[in-house]
Amino acid sequence: MSLAPMFRRKRGLGLLLILSALFASWSAIYHCTTPQVSYHSSSLFKWRSSSVIVPQQPPTGGRRLPNFAFAIKTGKETIEERLSRQFATFLPLIDNFIYISDHNETFGTVPVYDCYNPIYTDAWSRLTAQNPPETLHFPPPSNLEEVRKQEPGWERDAHKNLVGFKHLYESFPDADWYFMIDDDTYVFTSNLCDITADLDPGALIHMGVVRGKEHCGSNDDMPEPRHGFYQGGSGILFSRGAMKVLYPHLDECIMKSWDCEGGDRRVGLCQYDAGIPVRHWWQNPFAFYSHDFRDLNAEWGWPGDSCLRPITGHRMRKTDFQDAFQAEQEAPSGRVTFADLYAAQHGGYVDDVAPDRNYPGWTDLGGEPLTSPIACHTICRSTPGCLAWTWGQVEEFCWLKHDAGGKEERKGYVSGMLGESYRCGIRGGAGLRRLAGSAKFNRTAFLSGDEDPMIHI
Repeated sequence: MSLAPMFRRKRGLGLLLILSALFASWSAIYHCTTPQVSYHSSSLFKWRSSSVIVPQQPPTGGRRLPNFAFAIKTGKETIEERLSRQFATFLPLIDNFIYISDHNETFGTVPVYDCYNPIYTDAWSRLTAQNPPETLHFPPPSNLEEVRKQEPGWERDAHKNLVGFKHLYESFPDADWYFMIDDDTYVFTSNLCDITADLDPGALIHMGVVRGKEHCGSNDDMPEPRHGFYQGGSGILFSRGAMKVLYPHLDECIMKSWDCEGGDRRVGLCQYDAGIPVRHWWQNPFAFYSHDFRDLNAEWGWPGDSCLRPITGHRMRKTDFQDAFQAEQEAPSGRVTFADLYAAQHGGYVDDVAPDRNYPGWTDLGGEPLTSPIACHTICRSTPGCLAWTWGQVEEFCWLKHDAGGKEERKGYVSGMLGESYRCGIRGGAGLRRLAGSAKFNRTAFLSGDEDPMIHI
């Protein structure tokens, strides 16, 4: 018997297996790709707006995001200083993005859209072109322009989000994911790739850091129990399916929420009107983590599970971008944890001790009377489960903490955190570099089809 036919059959089978493997891996490559040593500006989509030319040496720690479209919110006072830091770190991994600001400009080859000055007259013109004015519920107030003339730069931000999403969708109509961030935000692209990798962008999915439910503006008619919003600086992410639902409501939402003081709150109100409301943190399978780089902030701190992986860093200044960039370069495949960020910010896993700092009481392990912060530090180091401590000068008391979340400024107190105890693996398990924690069960159930997605989205 000749071996030639058998050899040809085996060779043909081998070729078929290779082609099958390449085909099967295409979706993963298309979703997020590992950057090459050298590349030019390119896109897998045919966009109507031009793409920025990126440096020849992209970051090596993150992942390319060819199916994402980004809107970067900035202002004429900050655009040159802050965007240069983004462009020097993670932004070369983003193929498709626009800037939204309070002025028109072109930054390189990328348009800067004025999302402040013309937005209400433009939205009203679009609405009245399709509907009789008397049928519209939210005409512009007569004193709107006078009110807006008095607004400082930071207050102008509130007007940009909704029209920014409109520009983003119209610029990149074929993207899978739409992400709005601030100009002082860092994106950990590998973590963002991973948290979306197993999700259908055609589904009604939106993500962010969930915040409160306060009333906002004169036209806020959200009933009780109220829904929240995604904190804007940490990033607001919509799937293609969610954006298609939100987009037809944007012009009316622009008019309706004209006096709501936060742009992220306006997006949350619009999501409710569009039927895709933001659920509470513990109900939301897609709530993600972010790290606030400003120290002594009452809302933020270091979570107890150091293996958790943030999607973004926010409120970053000066060397913060470099710290985040360095952490991403050194983390396995760019999968940055809070432990990695701690080490990058502190020059290693060293103890962090500072005066006039307090860690809130809900993290207490217990405590005892002590006469000095040094003694408090020492007893924390010898107590199992202790991550941080606070010593009060007036009380001469030492409170031991299992968590360092929610730092706040408070005179007469000294607080510290144990760096070595914050390594990933000591507290959270070395193999568990997790993206989300509180709603993991709900997310699993949603992905398996066991629950109605609208319960949790």
